[in-house]
Amino acid sequence: MIYLKKFNSWRFRTVASTCLNSSTPYQFSSFLGRPFSFSAQIEKESTSSDSVAKKPLGVFFQEAVGLLEKSENKELKVKSVKLMKSTPLSMEDHTVCKELSPDMALFVAHLYNEGYFKYSNFLSGKKFDITCFENSYARNYITYAAKQFGRDHQEIVKWLSGSDLKTIALFGCPSIAKQNVLSAKRLRKYFRIQEDNVCSKCALKASCKFVNQNVRKGDRTNLHLAAVLRVIILYALESVPPQLVIPDEIKASVRRLLMDILRLSQTVS
Repeated sequence: MIYLKKFNSWRFRTVASTCLNSSTPYQFSSFLGRPFSFSAQIEKESTSSDSVAKKPLGVFFQEAVGLLEKSENKELKVKSVKLMKSTPLSMEDHTVCKELSPDMALFVAHLYNEGYFKYSNFLSGKKFDITCFENSYARNYITYAAKQFGRDHQEIVKWLSGSDLKTIALFGCPSIAKQNVLSAKRLRKYFRIQEDNVCSKCALKASCKFVNQNVRKGDRTNLHLAAVLRVIILYALESVPPQLVIPDEIKASVRRLLMDILRLSQTVS
């Protein structure tokens, strides 16, 4: 142990003397037996520090809890986060819609008086205001309220005009959304209308996933008012894809059915 201490002391004095008396910098790699560079180490730490500093604190947290995968390219990840933050939120629920038709306004007022909008959050105060139904969120709520109304008044469906219902059934579907398609198909099934006869002429068939498909559930002896209302309300609100043009014949049938439903709901119990 004494010999080792003396050896290390002699080695240190040798290195110190060389550093002080030599005109060229001493290479510590010769002393350590391997390459050594303070500048490389500092540069590496600086680069790592800069890279860490560029990552937002939110990204650190999301990585820690497993919400985000760690990326090799930190700069790209930061840019992606900034891009997502700068992307505007969807304005779908704030889209202004055209004014309700007089017939539709009467039906909506009836739904309101019957309490089908009591849980809505877009009507101000206790007074009915038709202007509150001029955005897409309120229009979607109308379809929901109409469906509930149909379930509560199923008994009046047998008094509706069969010719108007069949005219609407032959026209097709009001949209390619699954529930809307199923309601239209149930209407066609009730009138024994072949799917291919309707789908072959439909303007939406290129983007529809249910072309020529039959409804699995249901029977041909019962027609549900909720399904009827789901279809005709979309036509009445004109909440259909732009490529689907609603003929005047369909609009006339929808108006008559709405007025019949409104009248029958007040007389048939």
